[in-house]
Amino acid sequence: MKKSENKYVVSIPFSLFLYLMQGNFEGKTSRSEALYYLLKKQTSLMNIDYEDGRKSTFKVSAVQLSKLWKWDRRTVKSFLFDLEKMGVAVLQKIPYGYLIRMLGIERKE
Repeated sequence: MKKSENKYVVSIPFSLFLYLMQGNFEGKTSRSEALYYLLKKQTSLMNIDYEDGRKSTFKVSAVQLSKLWKWDRRTVKSFLFDLEKMGVAVLQKIPYGYLIRMLGIERKE
């Protein structure tokens, strides 16, 4: 674990924890690994400037994520929408993808 990854605490609803544990992703990225990928992108913005990074969004494409995670695009979109429904992400549709801001990340005291 990198030192920068140990600077933050992530609060998630218990329902998200249960959601992450469902499914068989043999040979593919698991839901928990996919969530970690998105959280890591958000914290990289926070490492540059904590306050602005908390409010910043990053761009993702369902096509790119489907290739990276070895999921189909519908599964990627469903995962992103589920994260938004659970209150851990804010999505904004843009041409060819989404702007995402991950919620519930705080600097470790």
